[in-house]
Amino acid sequence: MYIKKIGRRINTITCYGKRLRDNEFEDFCAVVITSENMPTLEDLTKHLRKRERDQTLVVNKIDVDSSYYKMSVEDFIQKAERTD
Repeated sequence: MYIKKIGRRINTITCYGKRLRDNEFEDFCAVVITSENMPTLEDLTKHLRKRERDQTLVVNKIDVDSSYYKMSVEDFIQKAERTD
């Protein structure tokens, strides 16, 4: 089977929530980019707590921009970083 195109869905997820700073809640916003299945609010909270090193952070709303990208195999081979 000959593959002509390589494609991937990319999800840009803007996460909104709260974190505790100086014993007061403050608004929090961060962007997570994934090509995997759509994560839950709990998954995003866990990920951002690790990334931001802040166990008080809680995600309570997200906005998702999801797009499908594709390119020819030849272009992919020329532009991609080889890792073997």
